Amino acid sequence: MDVAEFDKFADEYHNLHQENIRITGENPEYFAEYKIRDLSRVEQIVGGEVKNILDFGTGVGSSIPFLAQYFPGTSLFGTDVSENSLTIARKRFPGLGEFSLFDG
Repeated sequence: MDVAEFDKFADEYHNLHQENIRITGENPEYFAEYKIRDLSRVEQIVGGEVKNILDFGTGVGSSIPFLAQYFPGTSLFGTDVSENSLTIARKRFPGLGEFSLFDG
């Protein structure tokens, strides 16, 4: 899928994702959170202080609030190939992270 295709789906991503996982009985936020929660458990086992987190392929930023919750005080950075997705992420989560376009 090229960048233009990602941009086409940015506005509807959440609804499409919700429809695709409907059979599980869970919402998209559930899946976004459980991945971050598991990551925080690994960080607790390994130890050390996490200062920066890059959410590569952040899309509309669904992981950002959970990264902020489970890794308080950490600088968050989201990058994606879809400018439309990043625009949505910035609107959804102002002040939680920095979002930038990945041109790769």
